[in-house]
Formats: sequence, structure tokens, C-alpha cells
Amino acid sequence: MFKWLLTTKHGFTLVELVIVLVLLGLGATAIINLFNITYKAFNKTEERYIKQEEVKRVAELLQNGTDISSALGVEIYNTLEIIPPEGPGMGIKGAAFLYTDPTDGFLYVRESDSDFAHVISEIPLYIYFEVVKKREINNLYYPDDDTTVPWKNQCGLNCSISAVENGVTNYTYPLSDDDIYYTISVSYHFPNMIERNNGRVNLSTDLAPLKSPIIDQDTGEETTTLVTSTDVGNVVKFYSETSLLSDAVTTDIQMTPWCFVATASYGAHSPDVGLLCEFRDSVLKKTEAGRWFVKKYYEYSPPIAEKISQNNALKMLTRIALKPLVIASYVILNPEWLVLAVPIAGAAATALVRRRQKEKFDE
Repeated sequence: MFKWLLTTKHGFTLVELVIVLVLLGLGATAIINLFNITYKAFNKTEERYIKQEEVKRVAELLQNGTDISSALGVEIYNTLEIIPPEGPGMGIKGAAFLYTDPTDGFLYVRESDSDFAHVISEIPLYIYFEVVKKREINNLYYPDDDTTVPWKNQCGLNCSISAVENGVTNYTYPLSDDDIYYTISVSYHFPNMIERNNGRVNLSTDLAPLKSPIIDQDTGEETTTLVTSTDVGNVVKFYSETSLLSDAVTTDIQMTPWCFVATASYGAHSPDVGLLCEFRDSVLKKTEAGRWFVKKYYEYSPPIAEKISQNNALKMLTRIALKPLVIASYVILNPEWLVLAVPIAGAAATALVRRRQKEKFDE
């Protein structure tokens, strides 16, 4: 009665076939579910990777691409109203500004001889500036709240640069720690300020806070209202005899570190672009042949990428052509996926052996 359950000369029994199909189904379901979960996590990881790289780039630019340390005077404010509006004839006289707009999170530089601001960051960031303060007597430091000890000559400034989670719309200080996941701080020392009469950040020689007039944002005219400098703010006002942006601001620093062709077809913030860049950094750059390929790629790809970026059909074809590379990069970077192939490979091998046994028996 149950003879069909036993192995017969005809090859697979129904039970064996069901087991193979169940194994294949379970394996396929596991792969699909894991892929969906991993892909969502991967998107979040790549999003953070892009933001983290931008924090590093901005920090490098502020540390090595600016002449901030040459400033003769530095003042910190928490309002954009001390900056003249942009437009022809609105150039700033005698001062330059480094500031972030709390409504969009972008970092700007406004040179004293420029009518327009130069944007530094490529994505919104949480950036604020803070005075370095020390209370010192005879090289001994005391708590900040010990008012019996005078402030040491303040010649320092800290800049905190943070990447934030999605959903942040207000970048004013302070921001919740839950909205920040990666931070880099850049510090500046101003040796030239010692020679200046009010050679302290935000303080004059009599320790009185410095003040700046509010500027009419429509006409550019100064008003009689004065704003007092703050210990923490989003605007830094510099007095310097040199340009705020130095010669170190090169193409290498400003260039976004993505893959040209992939960026042109997918967009700079695509997870696929981040994956290809990770493959470049983690795999290709670790070998001599890979470094040679990367060098040649950056040598010849920019003009190709420019043509792709201007044609939607080329973008689509490039995305299709790059997809196998994206999948291969993901598998190489995540070898744990190969473990899932074991049950499927086992089921396939069992089926192949059984089939060969059947064919041999039939002969």
C-alpha cells in the first residue's frame, strides 16, 4: 500500500522529491528574507557611510584648507544677522565669516571681498563653534566656574562637525545626542592675537564681551542694535590680513570621493555607489593591480561620466551594466552569504546524484 514511499528502480520517491522541494523552498525563502533585511540595513549603513565621509572631508578642509589660525581677531555669534545679505555691492569690509545656516545645516564661507558666500559642505551637517576657555594662574588650571581666577588669554577655538540622522530640520545648538552618530572636532590656536589689543576670542583686554551690529538683510545697512558675542554659536567673524580660504583648498580636497561613472548614473547618494566605493577602498586598493586599475579609472572616466550624466538613456544602460558588478562587490564584501548556498548546493547535488543513478539503472 505504501510502496510508493520506498526507493524504487525508477529513481526519486515522492517523499524524496518533497524533501528536495521543501529544502529548496526554505533556502529560497531564507535568502529572500535575509536579502530584504540586509538590503534595508545596507541602505542605512551606506547612508551613514556617505555622511561620515563628508564629515571627514569638511574637517580636513577646515583643518588644512583654511587660514583661520592667521586671524588677528575672532568673534562667535549665534545669529546670521551680523552678515550682510548676498548680492552685487554687498561685499564685506574688514571681516570674513565662517557660518552654518541653522535651517539647512550647510557650512558657508563669506570672504571680505566677496558679494556671495561659498558653500563648503555638500550635505547638511550639525556644526557649531565654541570658545576655548581656561582659568590659569602660574601654569595651574582651575575650574571654569571659579570666578576668583581670571581667564587666561583666550586664543583658541573649537569647531564640532557632526553627521546627523534623517529627519533633523533644525541645526541650532544644542542638538539632541540621539540625532548625532558621528562627530569630529577641529581646534584652532591664534598666536597672532597675542599682538592684538583685544587678543582674546570674544573678549576685549578688559574682559568685556565684544559686540557686532545687526545688518539689515534687505539693504545691507547697519542698525544701531548690537549683538553680544557668545561662547557657543553658529557664526564666526574673522579679522585677518589674508584670505580665509588658502591655496590648500585644491581640487583633491573639494572633489567628492565617489566613483565618477557610478555617480553619474546612480547619483552620489545611491547605496550602490557607496558599495562600489567600499569595494574600491577595501579590495582594489589593497593590491598593486587594483591600485593600477583605480588610477586608470580616475584618469579616463571623468569625460565619460560627464556624457552619461547628461543623457537619461545612458544612465539607465549604465545602471544595468553596473548591476552585476554591484552584486559581485556585495558578495565579495559579505562572504557570509556563501553559507546560505550550502543547503541549496546540497539539495542540488543530491538531485544530481539520484538522477545519474536512475540513468545508470535505466541503461
